[in-house]
Amino acid sequence: MRMFQRLISRKFVQDTLVIQFARGMSSGLAFISSLIVWRLMTPSEYGVYAQAQSFFLLWMQLDLAGASTAMYTRLGIALGAKDDTAALDVIAGYARLGILTILAITLLVLVIGIPISQLVYGSSRIGVLAVILSSAYAFDIAYGYITSALSASRQMRRFAALAMMNQFVLSVCWVGAVLITPSAEALLLGRLVYSISTLMIALFVYHRTYTQAHLPSLGQIAARVRTVHWRGFWRFGFANALDKNLASLFVQIPLQLAGIVGGSAAAGYMSLALSGIVNAGVLTTAVFENVQAVVPQAVGRGEFRRLRRNILRVIVILAGGAAAVYGTLALTAPFVIPPILGNEWIPAVRPLEILTLYGMMTAVGGVFGPLYRAFRRMRAALVIKITTLTLVLPAGALVMFSLVRQAGTLRGFVGTNALIDTFAAHAAAAGGAALIVLVFAFSISATASVMLPELGKRAALEAKQQSKAVDDSVG
Repeated sequence: MRMFQRLISRKFVQDTLVIQFARGMSSGLAFISSLIVWRLMTPSEYGVYAQAQSFFLLWMQLDLAGASTAMYTRLGIALGAKDDTAALDVIAGYARLGILTILAITLLVLVIGIPISQLVYGSSRIGVLAVILSSAYAFDIAYGYITSALSASRQMRRFAALAMMNQFVLSVCWVGAVLITPSAEALLLGRLVYSISTLMIALFVYHRTYTQAHLPSLGQIAARVRTVHWRGFWRFGFANALDKNLASLFVQIPLQLAGIVGGSAAAGYMSLALSGIVNAGVLTTAVFENVQAVVPQAVGRGEFRRLRRNILRVIVILAGGAAAVYGTLALTAPFVIPPILGNEWIPAVRPLEILTLYGMMTAVGGVFGPLYRAFRRMRAALVIKITTLTLVLPAGALVMFSLVRQAGTLRGFVGTNALIDTFAAHAAAAGGAALIVLVFAFSISATASVMLPELGKRAALEAKQQSKAVDDSVG
């Protein structure tokens, strides 16, 4: 009993429980709203939305500022070192970089993206929808800076409350939009309203929190944005941007290939399957989000031995939790999707089953991101992702999508006796899901083989320094 009380009294455990509760509530809201959206929209119409989102995310590969992720890491290190000036400069510097970058990308999508959409898809519709997404994303970036500041300063209760409010607003906007008109355009307009609303809420929460979190005020940040020199932040942000964008391609390229080979319905099936993985992942992200806040501060304090011990424990916990969550999802999906969403969504079952492996791997592999960012080992992480993108992904794509042309293999993918002319969409979605699993398996395994030894070396060096300090004091 005392051991349990000591465990519960730890801030890390309390923060994790708070985040998990918020994520659980948010997941419930997301699941209900997603069911309504999927039920009201046809697979093809939802596929248009998925293609527009994927098209926009491909343009986001031009975001080379890496502001959000870089800010999170460097702010955590500054707070761990109790450097208020550095904390202000980090927030202001990356805010300036990020906002200017998304405005430039929105202009590019408007001027160039719409004509490209006309050429590739035979219609400008996807390009116009991508412009709406880009406009909404500008507000999302500012919102993300606020939540990153709250999380990096370990204000987890307010961070969790803001997350629940965020999901509530998103659910209301999404459901309200498709109830008015079940179209991709309505869904994206609801997305824009959500982005503006949640930013206003986040600004209010930050204003009420910054003093106790030892963060700069909104006024200080606004003043510093105009004068801060961003050159010192660019290189680290650029490396983080490449890292994030390459990882995004691991999902977006297979999704685009599935849409090209199997049509918009295949993209819709894959998008639904990915949404299912994201919603289920909420049940495993509480520990991970806490780790993101703890790692930079531990590095700022130089506590590598304790960090290594805790990271290994977290990996074990995440592995067990992910196996339970995603294993249950894989077993229940065939029995849940048809009666809830309708028989037209049955082809999404196989991609979802395959992507549960992706969910398990990323739940554990996400731990290594905060490590290599805080350790400044971005070059090694980038080499691994570039190798995956240029060698593993193309080879896997050739194998996966060559199987789509074989009717016998298609039956193996789909697991049904549907007509041959329906196999393309079914098999393309399943093949795209398998390709995602392949590339992430390689990338995460290679990253682990680099970062775990690095963490061990730093822990050993800290132990050696502490031993030497003790010997010197005795002497």
